[in-house]
Formats: sequence, structure tokens, C-alpha cells
Amino acid sequence: GDREHAARALRRSARADVAARLRLDRRADTTTVVEATARHLGMPQEALQELLDDHRPPASDQELVGLAQELARLRREVRRG
Repeated sequence: GDREHAARALRRSARADVAARLRLDRRADTTTVVEATARHLGMPQEALQELLDDHRPPASDQELVGLAQELARLRREVRRG
């Protein structure tokens, strides 16, 4: 549905942005972006995989807003590095 489409677009954009900041190919797959981000931030890969992977669409508009906020936070953390 619409939430699923929006979540995919948010995640795809975040993956591309993070990949570019980490000097990866903007089209790098999720696993590559997760591994590089985990190394860069010293975070567990599992948490990043959960955030960046299109495995589960948000169940509500509130979850979608939460996802957008988490992705924005991740982008800021990667920028600060």
C-alpha cells in the first residue's frame, strides 16, 4: 500500500545518501551499506539491517513517521561520523 511504498522510498533514499557519504556506490546493496555504516559508527549490524532493509512495511502511519525520524537520525550520525 501507500505506507509500504513510502517506507521503501525513504529507505532507498537513506541507503543512497549514506552510501555516498561513506564513498560507496550509491547503488550499493543493503548489506554493503549496513556493513560500512556499522564499521563507521561502531554500531551493531543487526540494528542497521532492521532500519535500512525493506523487510517489513510500517503497520501504521505512526510507525512510518518513526521510521522517517530514525532514518534522518542515521543520516545525521553518518555526517558527523
